[in-house]
Amino acid sequence: MTRTCCFFAFTLWTLSAAADPVRLRGLVATSGAGVERVLDGDDTKGWQPPGRATKEGVTFAFEEPTKIDKVAITPCQGGGSALVYCDGSYRTAAGTKVLEASCGDQPVRTVFLQIMSDSFCVGEVRFTQGGAALAVAPPRTVAASFDASSTLAPAEAFHPSFLFDGRLDFGWAEGAPSSGEKESVTVRFDAAQTVSAVEVWNGYQRSDDHFAKNARAKTVTVSGDGGQITLQLADKSGPQKLALDPPIVGKTLKITVDAVYPGKKYKDLVLSELRFFDATGPFMPASSYREEKQKQFIAAHKATPANAVLDAPLTTMCSANSGSLKLRSNASFIADFTEDEAVDATTERSVKRVIEGAWVPSPEKSAAKDGALVFDLYAKQYLSRATFRAYGKSSKKETVGIIGGKHKLYDFASMSDAAYAALVETWKAPGGEAFLACGNERGRAGLAKEKIVFISGPVFNDFFVAK
Repeated sequence: MTRTCCFFAFTLWTLSAAADPVRLRGLVATSGAGVERVLDGDDTKGWQPPGRATKEGVTFAFEEPTKIDKVAITPCQGGGSALVYCDGSYRTAAGTKVLEASCGDQPVRTVFLQIMSDSFCVGEVRFTQGGAALAVAPPRTVAASFDASSTLAPAEAFHPSFLFDGRLDFGWAEGAPSSGEKESVTVRFDAAQTVSAVEVWNGYQRSDDHFAKNARAKTVTVSGDGGQITLQLADKSGPQKLALDPPIVGKTLKITVDAVYPGKKYKDLVLSELRFFDATGPFMPASSYREEKQKQFIAAHKATPANAVLDAPLTTMCSANSGSLKLRSNASFIADFTEDEAVDATTERSVKRVIEGAWVPSPEKSAAKDGALVFDLYAKQYLSRATFRAYGKSSKKETVGIIGGKHKLYDFASMSDAAYAALVETWKAPGGEAFLACGNERGRAGLAKEKIVFISGPVFNDFFVAK
């Protein structure tokens, strides 16, 4: 009787999930390939990020606000722990074989699943609405390749492939001396398409600050094998859907920037995301470019200090900041830091920073030949300053801005004694007392044994240890 009941329940889920699926606007993994497998109905084959899985995750972006009663996560094997963020508000996913969390009574635009275990394979993610299974499908994709007339250096941070990755934090930036006029992106489909509309996320939509400081497209010409049309774009954030009448038919589609809205600080023009429409609905070009670049990145850094930290959650050791950092092998990163201070007996101050973006190793070598890996950060920082008063009005201020700059990564296991001695001398400068104490306490051999690295730069400046 129990088997019949369970089979009947499974059949109801399958039938409801098969009818009229909700097509996602975006399905984005923080790293790794094959994320679409979390919606394929097969619990045994799923998505698993490279390296340690802690703080990696998947974003499900819905076209419209959607009521989600429950999110159910089935691991491929074993177990683990996870958080579920519904429009930014998190819940702990609870359960044994299946982890479940509720999104509450209000419709949501995004659900983010964040893994909190070092080893975790997400076999399947299921949603319920009104007590019944809600069929959810990945965005529709079409095989293609793409290139651009120019790309801002370093290309790893601004490649045109970022136009089709479902993330507004990344995009294509042209690299011409001008402000982007006459620069273009070309998409080459494997099979001919009939494109009736194009959706554009104009400018650099990583933050309002990024958007204002970089140039945006004002008019563009969309051309293909079967004609062309010029379109006007508004100077605003968010998506803009522009009809192509008549539709453009063919295997090649080119978007050329004719005029721009100038940026307040940078000449470079940026487009954050593109999407196309045909008679069936929206679709996105898809290629294996990002996955291939990630493999190349890992191979290129097997003999550099980056090999000690790739895809590993790192925690700070010696500064007043307590926090974590993860440098991913897909050239993205995530970091969060907290600094608490007791102003007096009744007042406390807390500063919290969440930083995310791209990190790009530089081909240049350190002038001191210290064996460090030099890399650049291109990032957005969420900064929250809060003051708590026991007998007065508390306050909180939040800002979002652009940060970055050149950094150095030192791996104590691979550096020479002479290079270590030179690094120690830098810690003797004012402000380096905590670093000098940490270094002297362990010595180079002890730092190497504990798999500790040191990162110096305008954003990160501390010892980090892999936990």
